[in-house]
Amino acid sequence: MKRILLFLLFIVVVQNSPLQGQNRFEIGAFADYLHLAKIDTHHAGLGGRFSGRIYPHVLLAGEVAYDFAQPFTEQVSCPRSPCNLFLIPSFSNVAILHGMFGPEFQIGSQNIRIFATAKGGFVNFRIRPENIKSLLFQSLRNDNTNGVLYSGGGMEFYKNHLGLRLDVGNEIYFNHGANHNLRASFGPVIRF
Repeated sequence: MKRILLFLLFIVVVQNSPLQGQNRFEIGAFADYLHLAKIDTHHAGLGGRFSGRIYPHVLLAGEVAYDFAQPFTEQVSCPRSPCNLFLIPSFSNVAILHGMFGPEFQIGSQNIRIFATAKGGFVNFRIRPENIKSLLFQSLRNDNTNGVLYSGGGMEFYKNHLGLRLDVGNEIYFNHGANHNLRASFGPVIRF
């Protein structure tokens, strides 16, 4: 129910914004790259975004992305007494689901725009297998949905209603402190 009310509020704000003859909405798909610093892995995935213009240079944007599973090696302690001093390498997979929402500030012409954005949301880590309990990643397995702050910027290039967008920034998730990660996305955009 809350989501429906938020969506309706979003539509009312966009429809009553002081815009005359400007494109009000943008929708796009993108390829996503994330360097997860905690386990030093590189993730790639796909996502989509939707934004609505509320003032001539301000949009409210929401996006969701899924980064496909990547293998990584982690060290697992042996649970038995004589062996607990040794670390055993174990192979696991991690997939990542992101969802963010926030303002975007644009400057530029109809064909080329530069933007800055600050968004909040969530990130969900899907680490397999769950039966392995390494000390380093146990917090991600136990608390696999974390709050996220994203700050970044980029450029958009348009020809009429079709465009390309490049976005680069710092995705910070909070799990026993702030964890900074490089994130980039690139893909087509349609404005209407």
